[in-house]
Amino acid sequence: MEKETFNPEKIKLKRGEFLQYYIDGLDINYIIKKHKEYSVLTQDERDFYEQYNSKRAEANNVSHVVPQSLTWKEIEEKMNLAAKNFSDDVKVINIERKLNRKPIGKQHELKLHHKFTYLIHLFCSRCTNNENGQTNINAELLKNIIGDEYNLALYTLNRIGLIYTIGGYVIGKKSSAYRLQNDYARSIKVKPSSHVQVKRYIDKVTNKIEAHKKAKFQRLADRDKFIVERYDNCLSKLKMTRIDECKDFILTGKIYEDNKPMQKEYYKNIFTKYIIQENGTFKISEIDNDNRIYHILTNTPKDLKEYLNIKFSIDIKNSHPLLLNKLLLIYYIDNELFNNIVNKEIKHININTILISNSKPYTHYVSENIHNDLIYNNIEESLDDTKNIPLDVRKYICKTSQGQMWEELLDACDAKGLKADDRGELKAQMFAEVFYSKTRTITYKEYGSVFKSIYPNVYKVINKLKPKGEETKLSHLIMKIESELFHQILERIYKQTEYDAINIHDAVLILNTPSNENCKIDGIESIMRDVYNNYSLFPTFSIDRYN
Repeated sequence: MEKETFNPEKIKLKRGEFLQYYIDGLDINYIIKKHKEYSVLTQDERDFYEQYNSKRAEANNVSHVVPQSLTWKEIEEKMNLAAKNFSDDVKVINIERKLNRKPIGKQHELKLHHKFTYLIHLFCSRCTNNENGQTNINAELLKNIIGDEYNLALYTLNRIGLIYTIGGYVIGKKSSAYRLQNDYARSIKVKPSSHVQVKRYIDKVTNKIEAHKKAKFQRLADRDKFIVERYDNCLSKLKMTRIDECKDFILTGKIYEDNKPMQKEYYKNIFTKYIIQENGTFKISEIDNDNRIYHILTNTPKDLKEYLNIKFSIDIKNSHPLLLNKLLLIYYIDNELFNNIVNKEIKHININTILISNSKPYTHYVSENIHNDLIYNNIEESLDDTKNIPLDVRKYICKTSQGQMWEELLDACDAKGLKADDRGELKAQMFAEVFYSKTRTITYKEYGSVFKSIYPNVYKVINKLKPKGEETKLSHLIMKIESELFHQILERIYKQTEYDAINIHDAVLILNTPSNENCKIDGIESIMRDVYNNYSLFPTFSIDRYN
């Protein structure tokens, strides 16, 4: 078997060069040839389009009477007709892309060469940014970059089998998602390039993203501006320290999952980013609407972290289920606040109001009672002393505070014959079917049924936090709460110490730098615990030591 060639550490970018992604063996001239074919209407397409419009005109002039009842055969016929109409509509969309297009000349071909070179670079670089091998492409941004022809260009890439779409486009909410076909994905390569027009396209996107980040930074509160500046400074010190060992692991040591054909390309892409650092030292790439911070480490697989200059990390066990405790207690103790949370749009909810709700004496007592008595003494007896809160809810609060919820659910699923290979698989199933499912029914949800059988009242409150039209409200609430807590943790670390600290959502990572020589696990854990305890949350921690 021929040894795989993968040596990004040997790539040295000269001034004006960039790292270009391409597909080995794919000729851009072939794509342009097929694009020219797809850009011209065939006679069959012209005839179909005329017939389609004629039928539409006739249908609009006919008054439709809805029958009182239909037979199963009539229902089946109508469903088949609807499916055919949908297929025809899709075909018409493709035809209308070609209407009134001028023939493609030599000058146009040269422009197409630039555009397709850029599109292949875009899809290869973006699809290898995650192990699922997919990326969302914003149509408006792409149109702004390469012009009105973007739509037909994507159609061509789809027709030749380079890309395919997954998931639907939702106006103003969701961009179309794409994946590379497996055969092409396995041939992705990178090389130094000085392609002027492609670089212009890349710079145009970069400038728009940077302008957006700058505008967003200006809107941040002073506290958050302080955090971002220190955070970027810490990220600038992140680097890969065991390069050869990491490369050997990626090429020969890692066992890749058969159902994730892009996984190896993803690992190679992340490795390349650490080695080349094309855009200089690492910085925050995005802060989303839930205030979650994204950067190179949020994209880095867990089993590559040991090759980086990370000293240790501390994460909150079952973080999101634990944070649900805030909302459970509000439901049973502060009905007015809970109704406000349910009825208000997510953007109008003040997260600090949720956090401080349990700082009232009676609520804090309930939480401390659960944490101290339930965890360290006899659970059943102590639960009886906490009034108004159902037994399963108190048990849930106790288990999540102990960090033992997933173990209990694993055992319960195993007893029902549901085999989750590990906690990671169980968590994925429970989040999909319970916490962040967009449907409130339990039908066809085997793992959700197990959760509901153990925690029926918790399940009830979860569903109340998914009102019609805002089915994702709970997930965004939890992420906003988590972000606020970790912003407070980072603020304390940055103000009280000189430590280089960053986070990945529910974890704090301490880098192995001179500034962190005296940084101890106990000190960071104490800050994290104190912030959570201030809001009557009592976490347990998981610690990973590196290097």
